[in-house]
Amino acid sequence: MTTLDVAPGARSAGEVLAWSRGVAEPALREAVGCLPASMRRIAGYHLGWWEADGTATRGEGGKSIRAALVLLSAEAAGGDAGAAVASAVAVELVHNFSLLHDDIMDGDPTRRHRPTAWRVFGVADAMLAGDAMLALAGKVLARVPAAAERLAGCVIELCDGQSADVAFEHRVDVGIDECTAMAGGKTGALLGCASLNTGFYPNR
Repeated sequence: MTTLDVAPGARSAGEVLAWSRGVAEPALREAVGCLPASMRRIAGYHLGWWEADGTATRGEGGKSIRAALVLLSAEAAGGDAGAAVASAVAVELVHNFSLLHDDIMDGDPTRRHRPTAWRVFGVADAMLAGDAMLALAGKVLARVPAAAERLAGCVIELCDGQSADVAFEHRVDVGIDECTAMAGGKTGALLGCASLNTGFYPNR
């Protein structure tokens, strides 16, 4: 369904994403604010909140599709989206951890229309910021053990998919089934985790 044929009373994709950012971003900012200054600076730059020198920016920090899936799934399961904010924040932290590392592995010069974090702050510091965001995701979900366990399993699957992606760069015989499996781990694992509700929300 596109924004041109949305049923009466339904929200367009753009409206849903704007809503989810409004719900989850304050908590995401609060979580990132708990990081040590060096890592907080890099994480905030990567997320599009400020420039490398800390100057606030109005740049887009990504679509937050995964956070939206968490909140929508909570509603679909009969729960309150507000009770799923911690899970939405954790999923976004994991996603952005993976992007920081992916940019380094691929040598990508830009993301979201500006230099990638590793090009601005260096490889080592960008990697550490990504590691810190991953650890922070676990900390955010510390009070929801089932959610933390599920997300940890997802991260392992994501890393396996990324490993396959890197390996494919040195092969000339990669098949469609292998590519599908790689995408299912690297991208699909976190999308699927965000869409599940049993055990992922504190009020379910």
